[in-house]
Amino acid sequence: MNKVQIGAPRTSASPGVIMKPEGSVKIAVMNGSRQVDQVVNGEWLALLQKS
Repeated sequence: MNKVQIGAPRTSASPGVIMKPEGSVKIAVMNGSRQVDQVVNGEWLALLQKS
């Protein structure tokens, strides 16, 4: 079993990660904060984090 450091960024090689096409966007809203992520060069990048 591969161990992953807590808080380490997840990549397409990480277990359980299904990559989406380039340019895909996801928005997460948690406890009144929001985070916008987008696939850039095959990696999810956080574009915006706002409280």
